[in-house]
Amino acid sequence: MAGIILLVISEIEILYPARWILGMIFVFSLSGYPMSVVFFPIRNSIDKSERLLMSVGFSLLLTYPAGLITVLLEGKSGEAIYGPHLMHSLGALTGLVFATIVIAWMRRSKIHPASSSSSLMPSASSLLPSVILLFVILISIFFNFANLNRADLHGDEYDMGYVAYDLIDGTVAGRNGFMLSTMGHTPLAMFINHFSMQILENEGFQNIQDWMIRFACAITGVLCVLALYMLGKEIFNEKIGLLAALLLAVSNYHVWTSRIFLREVFMTFFIILTIFFLFRLLKNGGVKYAIITGIFFGALLLTKMTGIFLAPVLFLWIILYGKEFKIKKNLALFTTAFLMFLPVIIYNIGGYVMTGYMDIFFSRIFGLYHPYGYTGDRSHTAGVSLYSDLKGIFELLIDQYSIWLFALFFAPIAYALARIKKTLKEPNIVFQMLLTITILGFFALSGVRAYYMPFLTVPLALVASCFLIQVCKNKYLKIPTVLIFATTIFYASFYTYNTNISSAYAVDSKWNDSGRTGYVELVPQPLTYHYSRSARVWSENRGWKNLEIFLSGNITREDLLIIDDDLDSQMINQYLDINEYTKEFYLGSAYIERYENIFLSEFLVDPQAGYIITVAEKTFDYELITTINDIAGNPRFNIYEVSD
Repeated sequence: MAGIILLVISEIEILYPARWILGMIFVFSLSGYPMSVVFFPIRNSIDKSERLLMSVGFSLLLTYPAGLITVLLEGKSGEAIYGPHLMHSLGALTGLVFATIVIAWMRRSKIHPASSSSSLMPSASSLLPSVILLFVILISIFFNFANLNRADLHGDEYDMGYVAYDLIDGTVAGRNGFMLSTMGHTPLAMFINHFSMQILENEGFQNIQDWMIRFACAITGVLCVLALYMLGKEIFNEKIGLLAALLLAVSNYHVWTSRIFLREVFMTFFIILTIFFLFRLLKNGGVKYAIITGIFFGALLLTKMTGIFLAPVLFLWIILYGKEFKIKKNLALFTTAFLMFLPVIIYNIGGYVMTGYMDIFFSRIFGLYHPYGYTGDRSHTAGVSLYSDLKGIFELLIDQYSIWLFALFFAPIAYALARIKKTLKEPNIVFQMLLTITILGFFALSGVRAYYMPFLTVPLALVASCFLIQVCKNKYLKIPTVLIFATTIFYASFYTYNTNISSAYAVDSKWNDSGRTGYVELVPQPLTYHYSRSARVWSENRGWKNLEIFLSGNITREDLLIIDDDLDSQMINQYLDINEYTKEFYLGSAYIERYENIFLSEFLVDPQAGYIITVAEKTFDYELITTINDIAGNPRFNIYEVSD
C-alpha cells in the first residue's frame, strides 16, 4: 500500500514533502518487511527489534533488483539514461514488494495464528535504557545531518553520485553496461542512493543539491548506531550495547563517512547485520538463520568487494567456537553469499570478453588494463614496507578518532592481548579481536585511504565498552573511569563537530590524498589540531556552490566562460554543467552545455571576449568582476571580464 501511495503522490508537486517522508520510510524499512515475514511468518516468533533490523537490511538489498529492472525497462539510449527514472524505479520496487507480500501471505496463512504480540510500550525496567538509546540516536542524527550541505563534492563523491542518479555504468563512456556491476566496484550502494536521490529530486542530476547526494549515507549512519546497540545487547548485554552505540555516534570516523557518499557506511551496516545474525544462528540454530547471515554477507560483497575480509573471520571463529555449527549450516551461509555475488562474477566475465577489462577490483587481481588507469597493482602502497603501512594506518586512525578516543579504543585491545589465555575463554571478545586484527592486516597488505576502514569502529567500540564495564566493577576505579569516559566523549564530540559541521574556518588542502598510506604522513599533533586533517579536506567548502550561484545569476548561456585548466574537471561538470564528455557520448548533438566555454590555455593563444574563471592566486590585465570565497571567507576563484 505504501508503494502505491508513493507512486500516486510522486508526480504531485505540492505533495513533494510527503514523497520525501514516505519515500524514505518505504525504501529504508517498509519495503523489506514482507521478506522478514517470509522467513519468520509468526508475528511474535522473533523480537520486534530483530525484525526491524532484518526489514531494514532487506529493504536496502531490494534496491538492487529493483534498480536492475529499471535499467532493463528503460534501455541504454542517451534519452533513457538522462531521462526521468523515479516512476520506473518506484514501480519496480513496488512490484517486487508486492511479490514478497504474496509469498509472505502464503507463508503466514499456512500457520495457526500466534498469540497476540507483546505490547509496544516498554516496561518500567526497560524505560531508562530506551530513553538513553533515544538520546544516543538523536546525537547521531545531529552529527550526521547538521549542515550536511556545507561541503562541496569531493573525489569519488561526484563519480558515484553521477553513476547512481542516472544508473549509468561509469563516468568513462562506452562500456554500456546494465549495472549488474560498475566500472568502479560492486553496485549496491549505487542503487540505494539512486532511490534516495530520485525521491528527493527527480528533475535531473544537475538540479540536485549536495546534501541530497549524501542523504542516504546519513540515514544509514544513524541505522548503524541502532544496529550496533542491538548487536552489543545480543552478544554482551544492554549496557555494553548502549555504550558502544554512543561511541559510534560521536566517533568522527563514523560520522565523516556518514556525511559523504562513499560505500563504507553501507559496508559498516551490513557488517553489523552479518555479525548479528551469525550470533543469532549460533544461539538459535536453524538453516534459515544461516541463509539470512549469508544474504547480508552477500549484500556486503555487493556493496564493496573489500568486504571479503569478513570471510576468514567468520570461518576461523566458527572453527574455534562453533562446535554445534554443522556443515549444512556452514554451506548454507557461504553458498548463499556466493549466489548473491554470482551475477557480478558473470557480468565481469562478460565484460572481459566484450571489452578486455573488468571492474577495478578484478582488474587489479588479474593485472588487466582499466580505463580509470588502474592496473594489476594489488596495493596502493606498492614498494612500501609492511611496517610503514601499519605505521601509516595507526597515524591515520589517530587523526580520524583523535588521540584520546584512539587511546580509549586500543588500550582494551592491548590489555586483551596481554592476557590472551583468559581472553581466549571469552568467545565474543575473541570475535571482536579477530575482526580488528583482520581489518588492520587486510588493509596493511592491500593499501588504505582514510575512508577505507570506518567499520573498524564496530569491534573497537564493543571491546572498549566491555572493558569500561569491567573496570567499573572496581569501586575504587569506577568514578575515575566514568570521568575519563565522559571527558573522552565530550572531546570526541567536539572533534567531530569541528571536522564535519563547523563553518568557522577552512583548512589547507595539503592532505588532498586523504591520508593514503605511504604517500602523506599524518604525524599526530593532538595539541595543535582539534579536527581530523584527513577527513576535513573531504568535508570542506571550496566555493564551488558559491560560484555556481553567482554564474547562474549573472552569466547567460551565450556568454563565453574561459576556464582555468587547473580547475577540477569533475567539479566543472557538476557545478557548471560543461565539458561533460560522458553525457555528450550518449546524447550526441542533443547534449547542450550550460555555457559556451574554452580553456584558459586556448584563450591565451586566441583571446576572445568573455569571463575568465581562475584560481585566486592568478592576476590578469582585465577587469576583476568578483572574487568567490569559501564559507570561511577565504578567496577561491577570481572572475575577470574580457571585452572585445
